[in-house]
Amino acid sequence: MNPDKKLSLSFILIFLISFFSFSQGNECGDIAACNYNENAIETCLNNDCCIYEDECNTCDGPIDLNNNNIGDCNEVTGCTDPV
Repeated sequence: MNPDKKLSLSFILIFLISFFSFSQGNECGDIAACNYNENAIETCLNNDCCIYEDECNTCDGPIDLNNNNIGDCNEVTGCTDPV
């Protein structure tokens, strides 16, 4: 096999291993989170990559009761609120 081709294949293999190792190490392992992954090998530090429901967001996205595509917590009366 051509030495340049070996080097290229080695680089690709190292890249793929690094990529998948990083992505698996940053998965949310908290069952209460919206983005919980039961297959997470290692969870992110202090679950800082986990996404939770709160007063402004659901697991489906921002709460927008008047359906104007601006999350209710981000609206400013008279500015972004059409009412």
